Amino acid sequence: MNKSTLLIGTIAVIVFLGMITYLALHQKSMQHEMGNTTPQFASTPTPSKITGSAMETSFKDLLSLGGNHVCTYSYYTNGVKEQGKVFINGENVQATFMPKQATVNVIANKTIFYIWTSSENGYTLPRSSVDKFNAVVSAELVPQFDINKKERYLCNGPSVQPAFSLPSTITFPAYKE
Repeated sequence: MNKSTLLIGTIAVIVFLGMITYLALHQKSMQHEMGNTTPQFASTPTPSKITGSAMETSFKDLLSLGGNHVCTYSYYTNGVKEQGKVFINGENVQATFMPKQATVNVIANKTIFYIWTSSENGYTLPRSSVDKFNAVVSAELVPQFDINKKERYLCNGPSVQPAFSLPSTITFPAYKE
């Protein structure tokens, strides 16, 4: 009985050592294979230049961005928060800007801008007259707003877009110089 116990014990130790050796070698082999393997794609994926990135741009530049994005900026100047949020859905744009202690709202479709503040009046401006945008806003609504001012926007997309509907309490006459 002593010899059979010794034989069973020896076989158990050999099997145990064999399993440990196998697992150790197999684990090293797997690490080596995984470390040298690069996933293969049919074409190399390229991240969007816009989505999830911060970029220095202006509202005027964002108007031509297209696609489906939400772009925001926010910072403090002399203790006053300035911020903006732009929803882009193709050629449709809805934006709210708070430069200094004012608010500028914009809805634009393919042909026209609707621009207003919290007052009762707003203005319409043909989108083809984008260069007159500053004249309308600064002369009539908020002097410190500049469509060409570069801000550090963080853009993400696609997202849930607003309804792009105009407020019923604001009148929108055409802007006349």
